[in-house]
Amino acid sequence: MKLRNCPRPAQMKQNLCGALIRCFRIEAGWSQEELTAQLQVAGWDMDRVVLAYIESGRRTLLDYELKFFLDVFGKSWKDIALE
Repeated sequence: MKLRNCPRPAQMKQNLCGALIRCFRIEAGWSQEELTAQLQVAGWDMDRVVLAYIESGRRTLLDYELKFFLDVFGKSWKDIALE
């Protein structure tokens, strides 16, 4: 997947993975509400507002949190390599 073809926030502030998570979500055809429901099933008590902050780059994403996203999307660490 080419990151340049994905929608990006106007200004990345605290994380680089937010835009990638947004790409994965759009690729899956999920709304933010649907993704947060999937994350809750996976064991992370997430809400849509926090997800919006992550996707916009305004909230730092920790490595263990990123693992929840990868698991929900069925992706691996290799899929997030930024080139």
